[in-house]
Amino acid sequence: MLERRKSPRRQIFKFGTLRCGDLAKLSVVKNMSSAGAMVAVENSFDVPEEFDLDIEANLLSRRCRVAWKNSRQLGLKFINSIRS
Repeated sequence: MLERRKSPRRQIFKFGTLRCGDLAKLSVVKNMSSAGAMVAVENSFDVPEEFDLDIEANLLSRRCRVAWKNSRQLGLKFINSIRS
């Protein structure tokens, strides 16, 4: 498979929360780079196109845009700098 990412991703396993308005959806961050991440969710149907991803273990919050999704996974592109 051809690798198209500009930044290599490292595999991790950390719990995160997708937040947008009243939505707070639990997720598992499976891999991450300086440019984006891949997260697993129970159901991606109601996830908006932009939201904040909070990773509690790292005290980290990033604004994200959905690059791709299937029923249980989301590919994310970070659209701002790191916020703690």
